[in-house]
Amino acid sequence: MAAVELQEIEKSFGPTAVVKRLSLEVKEHELLALLGPSGCGKTTTLRMIAGLERPDRGVVRLGGRVVDDQASFTQPEQRGLGMVFQSYAVWPHKSVFENVAYPLQLRREGGLEAKVMEALGWVRLAALAQRRPHELSGGQLQRVALARALVGRPKVLLLDEPLSNLDVALREELRGEIASLRAKLGTTMVLVTHDQGEALALADRVAVMNKGVIEQLAAPAEIYGEPATPFVAGFVGGANVLEGVARDGRFFIEGHAFELPGGAKAENGPLTIAVRSEDVAIGAGGPELALQAKLFLGSTTEYRFALGPQVLRATGPAKDALQPSQPAAVSFRAARLFGAR
Repeated sequence: MAAVELQEIEKSFGPTAVVKRLSLEVKEHELLALLGPSGCGKTTTLRMIAGLERPDRGVVRLGGRVVDDQASFTQPEQRGLGMVFQSYAVWPHKSVFENVAYPLQLRREGGLEAKVMEALGWVRLAALAQRRPHELSGGQLQRVALARALVGRPKVLLLDEPLSNLDVALREELRGEIASLRAKLGTTMVLVTHDQGEALALADRVAVMNKGVIEQLAAPAEIYGEPATPFVAGFVGGANVLEGVARDGRFFIEGHAFELPGGAKAENGPLTIAVRSEDVAIGAGGPELALQAKLFLGSTTEYRFALGPQVLRATGPAKDALQPSQPAAVSFRAARLFGAR
């Protein structure tokens, strides 16, 4: 039985369709990430699972039980869910202990102190139980929100871009915290994020959303290695998505002819290909392109070549002597072919 099931749900705000006939199942104990750019419908989808938004059409089930359809609606507080918001939503007038205890107080559960301290122990905040929110860092505030969402042992935890307000170091630390908590508690989780690294690192499966629909739903390695659409290829891993023409085993774009790599074949005609920057070879044959920019990234350097109005990105050794305005031969080691868009 799926922990969460969405069946043909739709949601519009005025004339704008935000979610379009979306169907999705989240397995028990799974962490599923909804990944996509701003405005793709991922947060609206999460809010419909939570009951904070109602779909215009379709059915929402939790644990096989209908919680929202055209005939019935279960209130958010009765769904047995936990939720962590992007903005923390920590009450400033309550201590850490009081914030975490609040859900249990609403349900009038016994053993409150032990349960709260256990939850604070999960997020390494037991020593700060009596502090006020203004005395905490951003990372500590997000841990309070996590503890509050988990203290009632929800069957499903919803995470709405929980790390987006944190700096890079804190994001990486909290990413590890979420992975550890999931391993310890086995809670089913649905994570909304626009950060592909976060989704690939944490999720069992990733649903890549674009304009209200799921373009691909698969394991992270498949999403990265075998993107189903040009959008997925460009959004996850930042592949170069290039539009040109296939002719006699070669790919023509802006007057340049590239050999299709690895024996790839395409029918003559319009063709869209995706080439990851690490699969762009510099100085190994192929047409010569002018280098527009060179960006030092530490262990590697990113090179940006002019390809008409498009830009071709490649990564190479950090100590490469190639300089801007200097031409270089460019070829493809691997590419994914999609046909015309």
